[in-house]
Amino acid sequence: MTGVTIVKASGKIIGFKMEGHACYNPGGPDIICASLSAVSQMTINGMNKLTDTQTIRVCRKDEGLLVAMIWRESGDVVTGLLDAFVEFVQDLSHDYPQYVAVEETERSDYLW
Repeated sequence: MTGVTIVKASGKIIGFKMEGHACYNPGGPDIICASLSAVSQMTINGMNKLTDTQTIRVCRKDEGLLVAMIWRESGDVVTGLLDAFVEFVQDLSHDYPQYVAVEETERSDYLW
């Protein structure tokens, strides 16, 4: 199962963490992992290319871990990208609940 944690500060999405492997099709192509990888990389690349906001990215592929956090307050483009990311992973979790779990956490210690 892949766990996706949506990280918020003061109610605003500031990043996400994905960890684990969906194991949708252990003997062949895993459409769940591929979907999560694509949407996460698109979100990170979009934040980096369309704005001056750089993300903090930690990726340990062998451990199935990806963390992406914005390091300072951002504008509407980053908010829109993160909102779209959340909507996508929630839809995927709804369609494949045995493979994807989504949760939200609030970070009160996150300072800009």
